[in-house]
Formats: sequence, structure tokens, C-alpha cells
Amino acid sequence: MDIGKFIEQYTKAKSQQVKDGLLDKCVVATYIPYETKVAESKNIVENTCYKMVNGKKQFYVDTPTRYILFMKVVITYYTDLEFDPTNTLLQINLLEQYGIIDQIVNRIGADYDKFQTVLNMTLDDVMTNERSLVSYLENMGEAVSMTFDELMTQFTEVVEASKDKSGDGPVPVETE
Repeated sequence: MDIGKFIEQYTKAKSQQVKDGLLDKCVVATYIPYETKVAESKNIVENTCYKMVNGKKQFYVDTPTRYILFMKVVITYYTDLEFDPTNTLLQINLLEQYGIIDQIVNRIGADYDKFQTVLNMTLDDVMTNERSLVSYLENMGEAVSMTFDELMTQFTEVVEASKDKSGDGPVPVETE
């Protein structure tokens, strides 16, 4: 159901019983698969921890947008409500204004908390694997090692090439 139509019906309902019936009807799932939670969490973290600056991906945390994206995913997967892509933020605001998001979350139950836990774990992984000092130093050590290996390979190729040209190996250096 279109969110705008749902909100219109919800706000026009004369009793809490009718509102509860609308909410009960719109919640179509109380569980989504773990792999879906992981995939959506990775997508949310990717879109809220990085931005493009001069064509380069730069780390930049945007927690308010993370909340909006998470709520959009929750509404999309657990309900039959459909967002209008031209005014998603307005629709989220209306759902918040009328307390509908809280009501939906209550109806979803424990799986909402599990989804939130997966999102937090995904964010923690990014912070540990990409932003911690230990990870930085390990990556730098690996980069230095790779650079050294490449230099040694090139040096060996130059020495071998000089052997091939002279036929005897490297030219001896005279010492006094």
C-alpha cells in the first residue's frame, strides 16, 4: 500500500482499534533472513560511511542518514507499505510524526533488534578493519612489503639483463 494512502487512512481512523487494525494488516513479516539483514546492513554502512570527494572515496560517517536508510529498509521488508521515491524523507517524517514507526517496530518484535544488532556489527567491522590503528599499521606493513618485493624483482631483472648483455655476468668493479 502507498504510504501516503496509509497515513491518510490512519489519521482519519476514528478509534485506536481501527488504527491498530491498519497497523496489524500492514505488517506482513516478523522475520527476514539473516543473509538479507547482512546484505542490507553492508549497503547501509557503505552508503553512510563514505563519500566521494574529487573522485576519491573518503571515509565520512553520516549517522542521521544511516537511521533514515535503516528505517526505510525496515518498512520495506517488514510491511506492505511502499515508498514514493520522490519524497521518501517526507514519508519517513510522517510515519515518525504519527508514531507509526514505533507501532510497526513493536509489531515486528525481536527480529527488529536482531536486525539492528547486525547493522551495528557491520559498522563495528568497518571501524575495526578499516579505521583502527592496528589495521592501518598492518596495511602499511603489507604495502611496504609489496613495494620492497617489487623493487627486488626489478633489481633482479636489471642484474639479469646486464649479465645477458655482457655474456659474463656483471662487470667486476676494480678496487685498489
